[in-house]
Amino acid sequence: MRWSSSQLLSPLKSVRVARTSERSRTSERVKASEPAETPRSETFSDRENREKWHQRVKESRDVLEFLESGYPRIGSVRLESLKRSTTDYLTGWDTNHLRPSAECDEILDSLIDEHAGREHLARDVAILACLHALSISAATTHLVSLMGIDVGRYLRCITLGSQANPSVVSGEELRSAQSLLQILSSQGQDFQEFQRLIEILGLGVPAIFIPLPVTQSALERSGIRSHLQRQLDSHLEQKRFRSAFLLVSWLHSVHEIPNNDNIISVLNTHFPSWPLLLAWRPKIERISQWELGKFTDVQREKLSHAFGLDGPDTATRLQESFKMVEPECYEHVHVRPQSTETLERFLDLLYRAHILGPGALELFIHSCIDNSPNETNLSMVDDGVRTGDDSYCSRLFVLLQALSPQPGLSRQISSLIKALPIPNDRNILQNVSLPIGHLADRLKDTMRAAQATFCAQLERGTGEYMGMLIYDLGNAVLQSPWIHPNLPSGLLAQIRQFPPQDTLEAIFDQLLDYTGSPSPGDHRFKSYLASALGGRDATDVGPITLTAIREEVQFWKHPPDGIRKDLSKTLAKIQSIDYSLYTTCLLTMLREDDLYIREMRHTITPESEQTCLNFASYLANRRRLNQLQHECWLLLLASLIKEQGPSFLLRMAESMSSDQWLKLVDDLTHLASPVSSRLPQYGTGLTQETLSRWRVLSQNTAAVRFLVERQGESGSLRWLYFLSPLDRIGDLLDVAGQGQNMIPVHRQIVSYLAPDFNNVAIVCDCIQALRGTSDIGRAVCERILSRKEMPQRWSELELSTVLGAWHQSRSLTQVDKSALDLIGRLLQLPLPRPAGSRPARDRLQSEYGALLDRAKELETLRLRLRRQKPEQISTLLQRLGVDNAGAGRAVDAGVPHELFDAVETVGEAEYELSFALTGLSKLQRQARGISNDSRMLVVRLSLLGSPQFCIHFSPNDEGRGRHKYWRPVNNRKPSSAICTTKPNLFTYYLGRSLNQLLQRGNFSLQSIHSAILKLITSSPAECLVCCGSMGIKLWKPAACSKNCSLELRNAPIEVRLHNLLVDPLAIDLLLCCVYAAAADQSTLKLLPGCPIQMANVRAVIDSLQPLANLQTATDLQAAIRGHDAYGEDRELLLSWLCLKFRGFMLTVPDGFRIPSMPSTRQFLIVNSNHGRERLFNQQPGAQGGSGVVFHSTHASRLFLVLTEGLKVMSGTQFMLNGAVSGPGIYCGNDQASAIPYAGSTGQSWANSALGNMRIVLGCELAAYTPPIYSHAHVITDQNRLAVRYVFLLPPGYQPPPRHHVEPAMMTAFTALRSGLLT
Repeated sequence: MRWSSSQLLSPLKSVRVARTSERSRTSERVKASEPAETPRSETFSDRENREKWHQRVKESRDVLEFLESGYPRIGSVRLESLKRSTTDYLTGWDTNHLRPSAECDEILDSLIDEHAGREHLARDVAILACLHALSISAATTHLVSLMGIDVGRYLRCITLGSQANPSVVSGEELRSAQSLLQILSSQGQDFQEFQRLIEILGLGVPAIFIPLPVTQSALERSGIRSHLQRQLDSHLEQKRFRSAFLLVSWLHSVHEIPNNDNIISVLNTHFPSWPLLLAWRPKIERISQWELGKFTDVQREKLSHAFGLDGPDTATRLQESFKMVEPECYEHVHVRPQSTETLERFLDLLYRAHILGPGALELFIHSCIDNSPNETNLSMVDDGVRTGDDSYCSRLFVLLQALSPQPGLSRQISSLIKALPIPNDRNILQNVSLPIGHLADRLKDTMRAAQATFCAQLERGTGEYMGMLIYDLGNAVLQSPWIHPNLPSGLLAQIRQFPPQDTLEAIFDQLLDYTGSPSPGDHRFKSYLASALGGRDATDVGPITLTAIREEVQFWKHPPDGIRKDLSKTLAKIQSIDYSLYTTCLLTMLREDDLYIREMRHTITPESEQTCLNFASYLANRRRLNQLQHECWLLLLASLIKEQGPSFLLRMAESMSSDQWLKLVDDLTHLASPVSSRLPQYGTGLTQETLSRWRVLSQNTAAVRFLVERQGESGSLRWLYFLSPLDRIGDLLDVAGQGQNMIPVHRQIVSYLAPDFNNVAIVCDCIQALRGTSDIGRAVCERILSRKEMPQRWSELELSTVLGAWHQSRSLTQVDKSALDLIGRLLQLPLPRPAGSRPARDRLQSEYGALLDRAKELETLRLRLRRQKPEQISTLLQRLGVDNAGAGRAVDAGVPHELFDAVETVGEAEYELSFALTGLSKLQRQARGISNDSRMLVVRLSLLGSPQFCIHFSPNDEGRGRHKYWRPVNNRKPSSAICTTKPNLFTYYLGRSLNQLLQRGNFSLQSIHSAILKLITSSPAECLVCCGSMGIKLWKPAACSKNCSLELRNAPIEVRLHNLLVDPLAIDLLLCCVYAAAADQSTLKLLPGCPIQMANVRAVIDSLQPLANLQTATDLQAAIRGHDAYGEDRELLLSWLCLKFRGFMLTVPDGFRIPSMPSTRQFLIVNSNHGRERLFNQQPGAQGGSGVVFHSTHASRLFLVLTEGLKVMSGTQFMLNGAVSGPGIYCGNDQASAIPYAGSTGQSWANSALGNMRIVLGCELAAYTPPIYSHAHVITDQNRLAVRYVFLLPPGYQPPPRHHVEPAMMTAFTALRSGLLT
């Protein structure tokens, strides 16, 4: 039924007429009942009711939202609430009005119009609120008036209208609306909803609310056309014909529906391919089998065209399935003869084969898919299926497959192996005409190809897979006598010579063990396999080798036990072993005791150099007990030595001590003697020549020991035992044999032996020549050698000049001069030239002047030492035979008597104060920045006029020459180097203290000396900058306040970077922390005050060179700045880093290391910043009742922890791991409790040595008490906690128990406190 406007107008007209008549009747009734009443005017109460109605409708946002989006669903309760607003309004208007009525319709019309004017897009909600009170015609008119709005919204209005007034919307139109909404929402099954919609249209019910345009509009908007086609195409493409047919089978009844124009219009518009499916009448049970049956992916792919025959006719659209469409149906399935009956037989056979089982299905695919489905193949498959025996079909398939070419050689072999035994079943031979000759030919060709492939694989690897396939094929041939008459006798004879399976597996196991590193045994096994399995001529192998191989195979067939098998595999890895020796060892192995075999298996590791040494020692011990007497073990030792390469014995001579080497030589000489004639004359490893040399050297052990000692701890024996001709080193051995009794000149000459001993000949010539020299000649030679060895050594030109001058001397004999020439050659001196005479003269004069200067220095030192400790020094000098006479100086009245030995007057009111530094420990020196070489502090004072001073260390920095004093005037403070002394933390500290003392006035030598002595002997308790009291004793001087820290930034770089110069690794740790903090993605301020932009911090750190290089740099600032763009930033960052960390941290020194944590990096925090140390010391139990606890943190937080101490951060953005037991600092009682929370340093910066280690802090807890119920402490008072250790733990670290760690840490805590001097 086609839709037209007249069909809509007709019922609307009847609605209007009915509505008019209702109004007139209602009006008459009203007039009759109230003839005298005048029309009512709108009262205040009416306006109030209308406003209430508008407000209640306006508040129905959920209804409006449902109309717009379809959600949330509107239930009957909510709709009743909306309807009640209208009911209440009408009740308030007049209880006597009939409902529905024409007057009521007019009232509600006005109310709806008024609400629509107030609320945009809310007319539909107002209509729904009034629908139950309107007459049928009025309700219909109002709902139809909404047809122009959004189609989805309109359909939802229809569904709600049906709920509000069920009499308005018919059930058919309601179902139509619901189906369209389901289609629009795409929540339903598209085909099912579309089918349901078509069925409703087929009922022919007049469409008042949902005419055809509304239906078409909704369907167009839903995109159902593409959805339906896509779903159908998917089923058809994947040959899911059952599913496809179930979706569209209802289309067959469309033409049977009367007045179906609207339905056809909808189908043509939204499902245009529907005519294609009208004629489709497949066999349901068959297409169900195709879709639901068990097929592999490969089978489905091969059968795809066969399945397609039951699909729809896409060519003519007239046939019930594609198999009826000729000739197109034969394009993919080439049946013979070509007929629809053959196709039907083809499909029916496939159907029955699949039902029978997988064997029948594979038989069908092979015969009718992989091969042409002709009458012969179809009949053969049909016969197989009719047997009802799937195993029979499976065997028939395997046999047919073997007769067909296979894609790969291994698959061809496998098919033959499976097929050959099948004809042993007489049923197969009786029912199938088998081309035996063809099968035999294929077998011969396949065996030939397999043997060729196997031989090729042997050249590259083991060939095990192909070899075992050949063996299995041969075994299958032997088990199939029916084919023997058709095979060549030679092939059968070859197959019968195949070795047993266990022998083959043993050989392949040997080859497989050496796949990565081929052994010498590979060739023999591969040659044998190429002959036995590969079909090659056995004469190519050779009778001896083949016999030996068979002997080895016999060893494996014994069979050997596990330990002998392992040892044989180990021996096979020795590439230097002769095969005959190897097989001898195998056979001997079977006769040796299990204990010896087990010991040798654990001793011999060919790739390890230590094996030779261990095996030599083992053999020596066993043979002394008359065990392992067979010579094969001695020759095996020689092979092991040769296996290590030509330089093995040389390396052993260089790496061993002389005692170890001499013992090894003695053992090897003794062991090799019985088989020396079987060793090679020359070459690698143990040879007859090597053994002969060793016997000679064994007779000169003392000389050998002396020569090795002259070469130092790593002295080499290479030149002596391997390189030098024995006839040239006889004199050297004679001299070296004298040991400590050797004369000095011989000792000097021997010391010039080159590291590679390439000058041993000239050394021997020099020794021989000196035997005939005079005394003066020997002294001259000795002096020339001594000048070469001086610290300020003479140049070769100067020495050659002196040597030339001695050549002209008449005091020397010709033998003396010949000896001098040899000394010159030993020292590689050039020929004398005139240009060398003046420098030589100047050197002689310089040596004389230096001798006098040294005498003066020694005298000064003697006097200074005598002032420090007069009695001990006098005794020492007397024992040494040094004159200890007084200096004869006058006593200065300005020097107090008690300081006479500590103060020396060096000028008018000018004094030199000396202070011994030998009493300072290494840790105290590091904390102050005093070098380990500095034995004494020397302070020079000038008190003439304004006082001034300078500071030096002795030795090496005593300010020789004129001194440059610092004058403390005008409130100046020293902030750079004083005099010639290189600045450091202690000179800065001392300079500031002296400056303040001298500026105050009222000082004396006594008070100055006492002040300096206090700075040396007492722990720092005053500010490094302002000298004010810190209120706490520290190890390292520090700044007391922010202002002092700012002033400290102007100090010399050596002062600012004191921590770097003392311990670069500790600064490496701080840099790791800063690096991690800069990489942190949070918004936390982890580096407050950092002078470098956070985005650049990591790049600046990565540009630093290794810190150890900076520690030893001559010019520290230049080394830091370098020549790139980051120079200034590097200096700024390092200065800030060292000054921000006001504590003192070191790589843990001796005496403080925790020995039960050997693989860790340990850092000792000698003291934190003075504020935290002072607060900790004020805690009860800080001095005598403290204990050890552990805390883990992340690298990004560690810098804040080290600079500011651990703080209670529970409940703040800095909290990492929660606070399950309340706020506080959470510490573990042992390491195991803390480690799970430990962060890692990560990859860290480029030149760091501390990457990828976890961080655990070792802390001291004041007033420590063991935890009762757990292994954790919750410290609410952060001042009770002081960080003393930073432990960096490597991957895989296993924490020791507390009682292994606690004693060492408690000892360290005590040592730190006791080390603070009073």
